Amino acid sequence: FDALTVSHEVSEIALGIVMVTGHFVLMFLCNFGGQSLIDHSAEIFNSAYNTMWYLAPLSIQKLLLFVMQNSIRTQIVKIGYVYVLSLEGFSTVINTLY
Repeated sequence: FDALTVSHEVSEIALGIVMVTGHFVLMFLCNFGGQSLIDHSAEIFNSAYNTMWYLAPLSIQKLLLFVMQNSIRTQIVKIGYVYVLSLEGFSTVINTLY
């Protein structure tokens, strides 16, 4: 109940601001890491697709086909099978809060 009352001590107000800011920074860093994973997993497919695979031996072509088939879907990190860690998710949370 004390958290709901108006505080006149500067140290308590500053501590509250630091805590809230720290939580926002932590949320951003977690979501940024998830977005980085999404971007890098998409880049694997693009890199394999843009290689000169037609100049490679047949065994390498088969391996590149296997890599492209497995990397066609981007990898994501979910929290509780509900929330996807990404910058889009972070902006949704921030817009919901404000």
